[in-house]
This record gives sequence, C-alpha cells and structure tokens, in this order.
Amino acid sequence: LLDASASMARGDALDGRLHRMASTAALLIEALHGFEHKFVYNMSMHSGGTADAPLLEAGRPPAEEGERARVVGALFAHAWSAPSGDNSLQAVRRAVEAAGRAGAGEGI
Repeated sequence: LLDASASMARGDALDGRLHRMASTAALLIEALHGFEHKFVYNMSMHSGGTADAPLLEAGRPPAEEGERARVVGALFAHAWSAPSGDNSLQAVRRAVEAAGRAGAGEGI
C-alpha cells in the first residue's frame, strides 16, 4: 500500500518523499522479480481521491522492465493529479482485510 496523496507530490520538492515512495516500490518489485513461484503480492495506492487504486494485481507481477517502470510512473501521475483529502485509514483497513481474505496469515 503506497501513499500517492497530493501532499506527497507537494512535499516532494522539499524532502523527496514521493521519490522515496517510488524508489521503495521499485525496490520491492525488483527484489521479488524471479521469485514469483514463492511470493504472491499486489500493490495499490491511496490518496485523497481514493482508498484503493490498484497498481499491480496479485499473481501478475510486471515481467519486463517497461512494465515495472509503468508502475512507478503511475504512482507519480496519480500523486500529481490527486485531490486533497485523506483516505489513509480506509486504505489500511482495506489492505488488511484483503490480506486476510487471501489467506496471508503469518506470511505477511
């Protein structure tokens, strides 16, 4: 679950917060590449406009470098166009419930 709120975009010039969030997403995607047989994950983001904007579907990780770059680009695009507001708690609630439905259990 990634924060793609308008405040992330606005504050990025001050402290690089959006770039760090994008770097974290890229790091996770790259680290899990090649381990699709072992890990199933999804990625979504939240902002003032939504509590759940999917980036990656579970079981469908980006296979090619261009697809991985698209995920990072989508994070930036969403943050720069997001309305102000806060859906953080709703987003975390949805993510935890989704992990529970997926049977993640101790694997989280």
